[in-house]
Amino acid sequence: MVRHMNSFQLSQLERNDLFRGLKSLDIPGLCKCLGIQVLEYDKDQTVISEGEAVKRFGIVSEGVAKSVETDTVIGEGEYISLLHTGEDSPETIIAIERLTVLFIQFDRLTNQCRKNCINHSKVLHNFIRCVCEKAIQSERRTSYLLIPSVGKRIMTYLKQLDSYNELGEIVVPFDRVNMARYLNIERSSLSRELSRLKRGGFIDFEGNKFKIL
Repeated sequence: MVRHMNSFQLSQLERNDLFRGLKSLDIPGLCKCLGIQVLEYDKDQTVISEGEAVKRFGIVSEGVAKSVETDTVIGEGEYISLLHTGEDSPETIIAIERLTVLFIQFDRLTNQCRKNCINHSKVLHNFIRCVCEKAIQSERRTSYLLIPSVGKRIMTYLKQLDSYNELGEIVVPFDRVNMARYLNIERSSLSRELSRLKRGGFIDFEGNKFKIL
Protein backbone atom coordinates (compact mmCIF):
# COMPACT_ATOMS: atom_id res chain seq x y z
CA MET A 1 0.00 0.00 0.00
CA VAL A 2 1.30 3.43 -0.98
CA ARG A 3 1.23 6.16 1.67
CA HIS A 4 2.23 9.82 1.84
CA MET A 5 5.45 10.62 3.69
CA ASN A 6 4.95 11.87 7.23
CA SER A 7 7.13 14.08 9.44
CA PHE A 8 8.69 11.08 11.21
CA GLN A 9 9.82 9.59 7.90
CA LEU A 10 11.24 12.92 6.78
CA SER A 11 13.26 13.09 10.01
CA GLN A 12 14.55 9.56 9.29
CA LEU A 13 15.85 10.72 5.92
CA GLU A 14 17.62 13.62 7.58
CA ARG A 15 19.59 11.11 9.68
CA ASN A 16 20.26 8.72 6.80
CA ASP A 17 23.72 8.66 5.21
CA LEU A 18 22.15 9.09 1.78
CA PHE A 19 21.14 12.63 2.74
CA ARG A 20 24.32 13.54 4.60
CA GLY A 21 25.31 17.19 4.20
CA LEU A 22 21.82 18.39 3.32
CA LYS A 23 19.71 20.86 5.28
CA SER A 24 16.36 19.78 6.72
CA LEU A 25 14.51 22.31 4.56
CA ASP A 26 15.96 20.73 1.41
CA ILE A 27 14.65 17.21 2.10
CA PRO A 28 10.95 17.62 1.11
CA GLY A 29 11.83 19.08 -2.28
CA LEU A 30 14.36 16.33 -2.93
CA CYS A 31 11.76 13.70 -2.09
CA LYS A 32 9.67 14.97 -5.01
CA CYS A 33 12.74 15.26 -7.21
CA LEU A 34 13.74 11.65 -6.50
CA GLY A 35 10.22 10.26 -6.74
CA ILE A 36 10.26 8.77 -3.25
CA GLN A 37 7.31 6.48 -2.47
CA VAL A 38 6.21 5.15 0.93
CA LEU A 39 5.09 1.51 0.64
CA GLU A 40 3.68 -0.68 3.41
CA TYR A 41 3.83 -4.47 3.60
CA ASP A 42 2.15 -7.03 5.83
CA LYS A 43 4.11 -9.77 7.60
CA ASP A 44 5.39 -12.42 5.13
CA GLN A 45 4.52 -10.25 2.13
CA THR A 46 7.10 -10.21 -0.68
CA VAL A 47 8.88 -6.91 -1.19
CA ILE A 48 10.95 -7.99 -4.18
CA SER A 49 11.26 -11.37 -5.91
CA GLU A 50 14.34 -13.17 -7.21
CA GLY A 51 14.79 -12.38 -10.91
CA GLU A 52 12.69 -9.22 -10.73
CA ALA A 53 14.13 -6.17 -12.49
CA VAL A 54 15.24 -3.76 -9.75
CA LYS A 55 14.37 -0.20 -10.74
CA ARG A 56 14.42 1.28 -7.24
CA PHE A 57 16.06 0.78 -3.88
CA GLY A 58 14.51 1.26 -0.47
CA ILE A 59 15.25 2.54 3.03
CA VAL A 60 13.42 0.67 5.80
CA SER A 61 11.39 3.16 7.83
CA GLU A 62 9.67 0.76 10.21
CA GLY A 63 9.73 -3.00 10.69
CA VAL A 64 12.15 -5.67 9.56
CA ALA A 65 12.69 -7.45 6.23
CA LYS A 66 15.01 -10.30 5.31
CA SER A 67 16.59 -12.01 2.34
CA VAL A 68 15.19 -15.51 1.87
CA GLU A 69 18.38 -16.75 0.24
CA THR A 70 20.96 -15.40 2.71
CA ASP A 71 18.72 -14.95 5.79
CA THR A 72 20.18 -11.45 6.12
CA VAL A 73 17.95 -9.17 8.18
CA ILE A 74 17.26 -5.57 7.12
CA GLY A 75 16.20 -3.23 9.90
CA GLU A 76 15.26 0.42 10.33
CA GLY A 77 17.50 2.78 8.37
CA GLU A 78 19.02 -0.04 6.30
CA TYR A 79 18.74 -0.51 2.55
CA ILE A 80 16.80 -2.90 0.35
CA SER A 81 18.29 -3.78 -3.07
CA LEU A 82 20.95 -1.07 -2.86
CA LEU A 83 23.62 -3.28 -4.48
CA HIS A 84 21.30 -4.69 -7.14
CA THR A 85 19.64 -1.54 -8.47
CA GLY A 86 19.62 -1.55 -12.26
CA GLU A 87 19.82 -5.34 -12.60
CA ASP A 88 17.75 -8.43 -11.86
CA SER A 89 17.45 -9.21 -8.18
CA PRO A 90 19.46 -12.29 -7.09
CA GLU A 91 17.32 -12.65 -3.96
CA THR A 92 13.79 -12.53 -2.62
CA ILE A 93 13.10 -9.99 0.11
CA ILE A 94 10.13 -10.51 2.43
CA ALA A 95 8.68 -8.64 5.40
CA ILE A 96 9.12 -10.61 8.63
CA GLU A 97 6.86 -8.16 10.44
CA ARG A 98 4.74 -5.22 9.33
CA LEU A 99 7.06 -3.13 7.19
CA THR A 100 7.28 0.40 5.80
CA VAL A 101 9.84 1.19 3.09
CA LEU A 102 10.81 4.50 1.50
CA PHE A 103 11.60 3.67 -2.14
CA ILE A 104 13.75 5.87 -4.38
CA GLN A 105 13.55 5.55 -8.16
CA PHE A 106 17.00 4.69 -9.52
CA ASP A 107 16.63 6.60 -12.79
CA ARG A 108 15.43 9.71 -10.95
CA LEU A 109 18.58 9.56 -8.83
CA THR A 110 21.12 8.95 -11.59
CA ASN A 111 19.62 11.38 -14.11
CA GLN A 112 20.49 14.98 -13.30
CA CYS A 113 17.39 16.98 -12.45
CA ARG A 114 16.24 19.80 -14.70
CA LYS A 115 17.28 22.43 -12.15
CA ASN A 116 20.79 20.93 -12.01
CA CYS A 117 20.66 21.46 -8.25
CA ILE A 118 23.67 20.85 -6.04
CA ASN A 119 21.55 18.91 -3.54
CA HIS A 120 20.72 16.27 -6.14
CA SER A 121 24.44 15.91 -6.86
CA LYS A 122 25.15 15.50 -3.13
CA VAL A 123 22.64 12.67 -2.86
CA LEU A 124 24.14 10.94 -5.89
CA HIS A 125 27.62 11.26 -4.37
CA ASN A 126 26.31 9.84 -1.08
CA PHE A 127 24.63 6.99 -2.97
CA ILE A 128 27.94 5.92 -4.54
CA ARG A 129 29.61 6.01 -1.13
CA CYS A 130 26.78 3.99 0.44
CA VAL A 131 27.04 1.35 -2.30
CA CYS A 132 30.77 0.97 -1.61
CA GLU A 133 30.21 0.69 2.14
CA LYS A 134 27.40 -1.84 1.64
CA ALA A 135 29.61 -3.95 -0.61
CA ILE A 136 32.31 -3.99 2.07
CA GLN A 137 29.76 -5.01 4.72
CA SER A 138 28.48 -7.81 2.48
CA GLU A 139 32.02 -9.09 1.94
CA ARG A 140 32.66 -8.99 5.68
CA ARG A 141 29.54 -11.00 6.44
CA THR A 142 30.60 -13.64 3.95
CA SER A 143 33.98 -13.85 5.70
CA TYR A 144 32.23 -14.39 9.06
CA LEU A 145 30.16 -17.25 7.70
CA LEU A 146 33.27 -19.05 6.47
CA ILE A 147 34.60 -19.33 10.05
CA PRO A 148 33.57 -22.78 11.39
CA SER A 149 34.08 -21.97 15.09
CA VAL A 150 31.10 -20.14 16.60
CA GLY A 151 33.31 -18.42 19.18
CA LYS A 152 35.80 -17.18 16.60
CA ARG A 153 32.95 -16.04 14.36
CA ILE A 154 31.50 -13.92 17.17
CA MET A 155 34.88 -12.48 18.17
CA THR A 156 35.78 -11.63 14.55
CA TYR A 157 32.45 -9.88 14.12
CA LEU A 158 32.86 -7.84 17.30
CA LYS A 159 36.42 -6.83 16.45
CA GLN A 160 35.42 -5.58 13.02
CA LEU A 161 32.46 -3.52 14.20
CA ASP A 162 33.26 0.17 14.17
CA SER A 163 30.22 1.44 16.11
CA TYR A 164 31.95 2.49 19.35
CA ASN A 165 30.43 4.88 21.86
CA GLU A 166 32.16 7.32 24.19
CA LEU A 167 32.80 4.57 26.78
CA GLY A 168 34.76 2.46 24.31
CA GLU A 169 31.93 -0.04 24.00
CA ILE A 170 31.05 -1.86 20.81
CA VAL A 171 27.39 -1.32 19.96
CA VAL A 172 25.90 -4.27 18.08
CA PRO A 173 23.09 -3.00 15.81
CA PHE A 174 20.94 -6.12 16.41
CA ASP A 175 19.02 -7.79 19.19
CA ARG A 176 20.01 -11.42 19.95
CA VAL A 177 17.56 -12.93 17.46
CA ASN A 178 18.80 -10.82 14.56
CA MET A 179 22.45 -11.09 15.63
CA ALA A 180 22.06 -14.87 15.45
CA ARG A 181 20.48 -14.58 12.02
CA TYR A 182 23.21 -12.26 10.78
CA LEU A 183 25.96 -14.64 11.91
CA ASN A 184 23.96 -17.71 10.82
CA ILE A 185 24.02 -19.20 14.33
CA GLU A 186 21.17 -20.82 16.24
CA ARG A 187 19.76 -18.40 18.84
CA SER A 188 20.45 -20.82 21.70
CA SER A 189 24.00 -21.50 20.45
CA LEU A 190 24.71 -17.77 20.32
CA SER A 191 23.54 -17.29 23.92
CA ARG A 192 25.64 -20.23 25.16
CA GLU A 193 28.74 -19.03 23.35
CA LEU A 194 28.39 -15.45 24.54
CA SER A 195 28.08 -16.72 28.12
CA ARG A 196 31.16 -18.92 27.66
CA LEU A 197 33.20 -16.03 26.25
CA LYS A 198 32.10 -13.83 29.15
CA ARG A 199 33.01 -16.45 31.77
CA GLY A 200 36.36 -16.95 30.07
CA GLY A 201 37.17 -13.27 30.35
CA PHE A 202 37.23 -12.63 26.61
CA ILE A 203 34.29 -10.23 26.51
CA ASP A 204 31.83 -8.42 28.72
CA PHE A 205 28.41 -7.27 27.63
CA GLU A 206 25.08 -5.85 28.70
CA GLY A 207 22.29 -5.88 26.15
CA ASN A 208 23.76 -4.89 22.79
CA LYS A 209 26.83 -3.16 24.29
CA PHE A 210 30.01 -5.24 24.29
CA LYS A 211 33.60 -4.83 25.43
CA ILE A 212 36.52 -6.96 24.31
CA LEU A 213 38.73 -7.63 27.35
